[in-house]
Amino acid sequence: MAVSRSILVAALALCALAAKASGFEQPELFSSYHILTPRAVSHRRAPRSAPAGPASLRIYKGNDAAPGQFPHQVGMYVDMSVFCGGALIHPKWILTAASCAKSDYGARYTAFLGASNINLPAEKGRMAVTTTQSYVHDGFDKTTYKNDVALILLPRPVKTSDRINPIALPPKSYASRDFTGSKFQLSGWGYLGDNAASISPKLQYAELQGLDKETCVNTYSFEIVSDDILCCSGSTKQSPCQGDTGGALVEKGADGSLTHVGIASFMPSKGCSRGKPSGFTKTANFLDWISSLTGMTITP
Repeated sequence: MAVSRSILVAALALCALAAKASGFEQPELFSSYHILTPRAVSHRRAPRSAPAGPASLRIYKGNDAAPGQFPHQVGMYVDMSVFCGGALIHPKWILTAASCAKSDYGARYTAFLGASNINLPAEKGRMAVTTTQSYVHDGFDKTTYKNDVALILLPRPVKTSDRINPIALPPKSYASRDFTGSKFQLSGWGYLGDNAASISPKLQYAELQGLDKETCVNTYSFEIVSDDILCCSGSTKQSPCQGDTGGALVEKGADGSLTHVGIASFMPSKGCSRGKPSGFTKTANFLDWISSLTGMTITP
């Protein structure tokens, strides 16, 4: 693959020169997957922030989650190197971000379900499942995060319990819903701060609120904030950062039930402690794709 690597390096050099000439920020190379982490590019104004890559979003200023509070939550190691989040949507299927999954068949995924403290293998009610079967959306764009969605197929259905249970997918009508001001929760084991050296041992969650598209575009760009993106931020600077990519943005109903509305995709590359918006792939916009692979029935 030396030739491909050389081409990539040359391309990066050209991009850097073009970026310098235009005044735009240049892309960053994310070494874990050797893909580009984009800087925001806007035809209307100079970029103000940049999405960070897929390594994993961490929750900044999160709260400890109670055991079983998010029974859909999956912690996932990709080839025992990159840690990501995910959500159990069916006893055999995990929904995550394409930026977490490798498109080549053979990558090894170790998924932890029912876990509260990720460092306690003997924890009550948890299990670990290993698989190599992943399905990355064909339209995934590594530079704009478009179609940042993937599915992981488990070798057999997991046994559900009060700590392991699939989350409901949204109805198709959510694809046209205005989420501005809506309240959400995001859970994960991501880093607790910009200077943290490892993921949080305890499952954390944050309270987030949906933002209007213009606010998000002002932080990133039209190229990044497509109609498939839902942007959120926390009222007290609660935020995902590198460590929870692929995790589920959920909406809590009046009866306490949870609905999967977004997949953690990107956040500002300059740190999560500033309270800037984070981007989530809208689940409802990919229901047909999910159904075509899983056979699941989708609510209109």
